[in-house]
Amino acid sequence: MDEARVGLARYLGVKEQEVSFGPSTSQNTYVLAKAFGEWLVSGNAIIVTNQDHEANTGSWRRLSNQGIEVKEWQVNEETGELNLEDLDDLLDENVKLLCFHTAQISLLTLTQLKKLFLKHTRQGHMSVSTV
Repeated sequence: MDEARVGLARYLGVKEQEVSFGPSTSQNTYVLAKAFGEWLVSGNAIIVTNQDHEANTGSWRRLSNQGIEVKEWQVNEETGELNLEDLDDLLDENVKLLCFHTAQISLLTLTQLKKLFLKHTRQGHMSVSTV
């Protein structure tokens, strides 16, 4: 696990302590959303995708109960992929967090993680779940 963390951190160009692994996506997402819920304030926004199932987005979506705007990055119906160009329309100064899944197993697609990371981290934080 330590080698994987080091390798992924190096690939993403982040510090090792900025990469976390845990027992399940659902549990990790729940804990992370609770933590961000303490930090985000009314008027902030987050972006989730319609690519993921409830266990991956539900905790994030419930932040709307705290006045956090939840925007949805839609999968392209023709390709089954998340297009980076579509994300540009959602990003603004209020977006503090982008939450997405790197692989959609049923469609066998892979989100362009590195490009996405470089695009968004200038503005906020990302939560990336993988399987």
